Amino acid sequence: MKRKTLFLLLALTTISASAKPVLHLDPEMTGAEYRRIFKELEKNEPGFRARIAADKLVEVLELGKRNLDWIEVINSKRDEQHKLHLTSPETTAAYPIESPGVSNRNIILANLETLQQSMPREMGSVIFGSGTLPETAPIDDKTFVENAYKLNRIYESASRWLLQEGNLEWYKLMARKDIRGYYFLNKETDLKDKLTHWSSLDDATQKKYSEWLINECNNTVVNVESCEVGLQEAIAGKKVLGYHERYEPGSKKLFNSYFELVNPRPEIIWNHKNPNIMTMPFAIPDLIDVQDWFKANVEDEYRLNNWSLQIDYSYRIDLAKAKVVFEPGVTPHVEGIGSEANVIYMDENRNIQDYDVKWTIRHEFGHILGLPDCYVEFYDAKKAVMIDYQIDITNLMCSRRGHLQAKHYEELKRNYYKS
Repeated sequence: MKRKTLFLLLALTTISASAKPVLHLDPEMTGAEYRRIFKELEKNEPGFRARIAADKLVEVLELGKRNLDWIEVINSKRDEQHKLHLTSPETTAAYPIESPGVSNRNIILANLETLQQSMPREMGSVIFGSGTLPETAPIDDKTFVENAYKLNRIYESASRWLLQEGNLEWYKLMARKDIRGYYFLNKETDLKDKLTHWSSLDDATQKKYSEWLINECNNTVVNVESCEVGLQEAIAGKKVLGYHERYEPGSKKLFNSYFELVNPRPEIIWNHKNPNIMTMPFAIPDLIDVQDWFKANVEDEYRLNNWSLQIDYSYRIDLAKAKVVFEPGVTPHVEGIGSEANVIYMDENRNIQDYDVKWTIRHEFGHILGLPDCYVEFYDAKKAVMIDYQIDITNLMCSRRGHLQAKHYEELKRNYYKS
């Protein structure tokens, strides 16, 4: 069923703890998107505001909204060239696999306290104060944006935690998708020798390897406790290498799945007659500016060396199955992937020239082609934190800092090129 509005987000606050959330929340959603979600919740769910009123994170929500409102007030008095932006290539956050994002209530509140202490007094007195928002920034733009960005990131974390908190049991299960064990063990030199001579490793290395080995096992085995017991038995029996070799293939398969194209679309044309052009029939958007914007962004991204993808609006409507639809307040997404997905949903309220909107259409189009997301998010129950990371921050399907890569081209060629 298509998610027409944000009303289904209401279920995020009441859904059973073991169920999958009704709406996937993109880890790189913007503060403006979270603000709209909570606005809908307050408008459409009676008692929602009262139910969270005593929550300490509500203060963060109010500060975050005040921050965004202030930027809008300032921008209303500026021309396009001098407007302030929190989303740009320079301000886009990245969470590489080596240093993942870690969040919970205590971390969010601690980050807010640190920012309040470090924020320039002229700006802090407004953000943490009350009353009318000034139409001019009290400090230079660079410093203002840096601090506004930090507060916006804290606001996004608080919003995300509140929306996910009712589903922590489900996010706990998603720890099985964590591929850091395979990723890091695969980078170790002389790994077989080290695992064979486990007792010769120092305590710190044994601890590190143990976490990675258990992680590899958990990619295959549901019960992580059995993985821990199994590793202890392998250590006692001097069979740690065998433990790794038992579970490494499953981890490798999971890792590769983050980059493998699925459900290729039958209508795509790419063959020996024109080996450097892949043609994608696409339904013509109603508005001319959207037609030009969509085609320009997709074709700009999906090119490599002498090869390029071309959007073709000229095909019969029965062949042009994929389309882009703009709806007010919708969280950008594609339901399904590859041939199982035909609609890219975009937010009608957003300026299509914003950096994050341009990136989003390129990323979501990747799903239409069959390319999966390559980021990971789960709840670590032992540490009581949400963890998220992007497997490759230079990859279009992992991160807003990413672009089309040679591996994407190879997957497209493997699935679509006809000799």
